[in-house]
Amino acid sequence: MSSTVFDRVIVGSSPLAIMYAVKFARAGLKTVIVEKNKSLGGAWRSCTVEELGEIESSCHLIEFYSGAYETISDLIELDFTYVQPQPIKIFSNGKSVSYTTRASIIKEFLKLCIILFCLIFIRYINCLLPSRFKVHKGSQLSIQDMKERVWVSAKYRLIRIFEYKGIKAPIDGYVTFSKKLREIIKKYHIHLIHAKVESVLETSEGYCKLVLSSSLKKAILSKEVYITESTILENSVNGFLLMSQESYSLKTYWHIVVSIDKEFMGSMNSYIHLPDSQYFHRITTSHKYSYFDNKNLRHFFIVQMRRDPSSISQLQTKIETLFRFCHILSAPTEVKIHKTLSEEFITKSSKKHNNNKKRAQGPIHIIETFGDLGKSIALNYKDITEP
Repeated sequence: MSSTVFDRVIVGSSPLAIMYAVKFARAGLKTVIVEKNKSLGGAWRSCTVEELGEIESSCHLIEFYSGAYETISDLIELDFTYVQPQPIKIFSNGKSVSYTTRASIIKEFLKLCIILFCLIFIRYINCLLPSRFKVHKGSQLSIQDMKERVWVSAKYRLIRIFEYKGIKAPIDGYVTFSKKLREIIKKYHIHLIHAKVESVLETSEGYCKLVLSSSLKKAILSKEVYITESTILENSVNGFLLMSQESYSLKTYWHIVVSIDKEFMGSMNSYIHLPDSQYFHRITTSHKYSYFDNKNLRHFFIVQMRRDPSSISQLQTKIETLFRFCHILSAPTEVKIHKTLSEEFITKSSKKHNNNKKRAQGPIHIIETFGDLGKSIALNYKDITEP
């Protein structure tokens, strides 16, 4: 089996993983990204629609965390601007509120603190109980995770609250983000291998050895390895599973690309969250056509579903009703469905996963990439911004 030596290996190609790769490449380190899929970007990858070309494949929003937009601008070389109009939430009773406000940031922090206090109190009571009454499931994990959430919320949101002036997005839309990820890899001569990593082991010479899918008959040696938290390995990292069957679950996300005649356009919203809708989760404009253009007769949207679209009867009619409810349509008209997209993503769930994270030390590093990209950058801020 042939081996190639690198200074740094990044397993996975989420935006945060690529930011790590750019940091290392700028420092003159020979860096490679190993991605099992043909396309890059993880949940941020783009797709192609016949009538539209390349567009974002899902609904995107980067929440406010101090330094997040600036870090992306620096490492991915992407310019941001305030979204107009700002994202909103629309409830089933018709009430509409801003997605993020200074008040909601304070409320979120207080809620996290209350949850943390309750978890600590429950753990304390649990310690006082006789052994036969003790609860042994996951209390330590829950407290540790909640402490981290409180710290991130306090440091990057609460004490920076007066920096908040609104949600930002790439000037030319999120499809530009996807393109920039590909361009930046080429610009800094970051190597790219499309293959599945089967296992990661430390060698006696002090290197990390990554065994790639058997069809390639190839291994990679590196001084340090960075593995995204959502990576599933068939075998092990230094003898333990990064993600075991007990520590994750797969969740399917469905998105539908739709369009309406611009003549019937009502109010223009960049991002709509539907917290209590039975069928729908989010609606975003296709940023490639965020503004009216006389050359294009229709305006495109991306609708995220809460369930499999194929299981919903009269789906088109329900979307048309939704668009009228959200005032996207000014009058009844047909909503054309262009493409349905579905993809499975990992959601972490258990204590075992976090215990494995703690064991991945030394030359093997775990990149926390779950949840909002802004939050992920906050969790990794020191590692991706300092030399």
